[in-house]
Formats: sequence, structure tokens, C-alpha cells
Amino acid sequence: FQWTWALHLLQRMLCRDRIAPDVICCNSIVSACARASKWRLALALVPVADEVTLSALCCASEKGRAWRSALQLLRQSLQRMLEPEIMSHNSCLIALQSRWRHLL
Repeated sequence: FQWTWALHLLQRMLCRDRIAPDVICCNSIVSACARASKWRLALALVPVADEVTLSALCCASEKGRAWRSALQLLRQSLQRMLEPEIMSHNSCLIALQSRWRHLL
């Protein structure tokens, strides 16, 4: 499992090596968690650092059909003056679509 390996490396970086993960590392962790449907874990572990991280977190929310999380991420990005990429908007819309289908 890639997500468990990614978390192991993150723990090692933080605890043993005392290295702060950079944006690329955080984005890789989010992507690994998203592929394994561990979107809650990705949202809990990784802060929105840049537009790429935002996109990866929105994608993770999409895969988990977590429309509230996706909307909250977009709201946070606007508060932080980040400009969401098209992929972030698309992921948010797909997550919302799962909600609307449920209501109809």
C-alpha cells in the first residue's frame, strides 16, 4: 500500500530525522491517500500550502464524495489568497454532484 508507505516516511521524517516535509512531499502523501480512498486522513494530515496541494486535497475529497470538505477547501483557498486551479473546481463539482444525485 502506497499510502501506508507514504505515512511511514512522513513519520520518519518528522520523528527520527526531524525534517519538515516540503510541499512536494505533502502533495505526494495526499495523492497516495486519495488513491486509497483515505481522504479524511489526507485532510487531517496536510495543510493547504499552495494551489497544487489544494488541487490534490480537492481530488481526495472528490474520491470520498466529501462535498462539504471540497467546498471548505475552496473557501479556505480564497481566504489565503490562493487561486484554485480548474482541477480543484472540477473536483468540487463532482463531489457536489454525488450529493445532488442523492437528493433527487
